[in-house]
Amino acid sequence: AAKTCNLIAPIFLGKASTALSRLDYRDCIKYSISYAVIQFCGSFFKECQSLVYLRVAQAAFVQLATVAFEHLHSLSLDWHLRKKLGNVIRSMDRGIAACDILMKYMFLWLIPALAECIAVCVIFAVYFDYFPLSVSVFFFVFVYIVWTVVLTLWRKKFRKQVAKSDNDWHDRCTDSLMNFETVKHFTNEEYEIQRFRESIETYQSGNVNVAASLSALNISQQLILQTCLATSLSLAAIGIKQRMDCCIANGCDEVANSQCCSDLG
Repeated sequence: AAKTCNLIAPIFLGKASTALSRLDYRDCIKYSISYAVIQFCGSFFKECQSLVYLRVAQAAFVQLATVAFEHLHSLSLDWHLRKKLGNVIRSMDRGIAACDILMKYMFLWLIPALAECIAVCVIFAVYFDYFPLSVSVFFFVFVYIVWTVVLTLWRKKFRKQVAKSDNDWHDRCTDSLMNFETVKHFTNEEYEIQRFRESIETYQSGNVNVAASLSALNISQQLILQTCLATSLSLAAIGIKQRMDCCIANGCDEVANSQCCSDLG
């Protein structure tokens, strides 16, 4: 419902602009109010969606956490003796959070965004009867998706390094504190602190690579989006000029009947 409102609202804004250009102030006010109402409905439905999903996300999180915890208890004693507690806990937390984020982005962002993109292309091709603009939008969205997938796969190696170093410093911290008596007995405080510091430095160094690659991804995405915007606006301007030239060639009144060329066609 929220996406539908987002698709319909600009149409009413365009109708209000057209009515104003024709000096039809009554219709302009009517369409402007309709635009504001539809925009509010879009925001309202979006918040309702978030509230509904919140209960689903909480239930899913509890179920995932319980299943993961139950699986850890079902493993053998030998496995637990060979594994490090800090590493296991951190991996468990990250896995549960990753599943939650995957479901949220897939059902609340990815699938609705793809459906909205297809709907926009159809509206440009059918409602506005301007196929070049529809093709342009579809092409740039396709490039955006492919480029995002390629760079995300390239960034995966940095994320793996950060995840490994994150597990490492959590593991060293947990094990050192759990074996506090042993550390004190052998007076190894400085050694443990140095190991912990090295782990943190490795983690922070990896975070720099992750942040830098994310910035490169964001910049390239914005370049694609702004290029799409410039191309679409240029095509729209060309389409308007062609319509106006058609109106002039057929002797139509541009202000009173800007749809004359569509009627003639």
